[in-house]
Amino acid sequence: MIYGVMCINYTEKLILVLFVMLLSTGCARPESSYEDFLPIDTSYPEQALLSNEPEIFLSGKNSHFTIRPRASYRIGAVVRSKKAYKYDQLSEISPYDLALVWGFLADEHFYKQVKIYQGGRRYFFRPRRGSQLSLEWIFLNSANHHIIPANENIRKGLSSVRTDDRVELEGLLVDVYANVKGNTFNWNTSLVRNDRGDGSCEIIYLKKLKVNYRVYK
Repeated sequence: MIYGVMCINYTEKLILVLFVMLLSTGCARPESSYEDFLPIDTSYPEQALLSNEPEIFLSGKNSHFTIRPRASYRIGAVVRSKKAYKYDQLSEISPYDLALVWGFLADEHFYKQVKIYQGGRRYFFRPRRGSQLSLEWIFLNSANHHIIPANENIRKGLSSVRTDDRVELEGLLVDVYANVKGNTFNWNTSLVRNDRGDGSCEIIYLKKLKVNYRVYK
């Protein structure tokens, strides 16, 4: 039987320690700014139209994004589905979509009557067998949200979100002008809660995230 022995001198030990520290930093958990145990108001989203709000400019690998604020926005809701995006043209600035329910649908008795899932930057729902909920009420109390985190800590906070978490999102509803590898296109937010189909999702530039009682800014 042959045994191998690893011999590491002091310099190599120091390099190894620094390397482990670097890995630990790269995988750091999100740091909540503070804890807020007040209940999240899930009654209805709050919105106010804006004018003359400064544009926000973001750049990625071979991509540039101009973010144009349209309205201030706050929503308290229950997360019914979460979808991560890594490879589409918008994943550099919007790594997650959240399918949210509010109002009466934030009550577990009701939201358990609706199956919600996501794909292709859309959300889909289907009332479960025996549900008495009307499609109109489901449309009025649910929506898919494209999330653009304002900083890295909020991005990490989003990674901790799970289905059935109660969340509060505060930020701006925005339109996005994108140039990705020379391809230009617009990505526009919904500004109403009763629209349907393509273009009916909210795009939020997220400045503050509350997950249950943890707040990320």
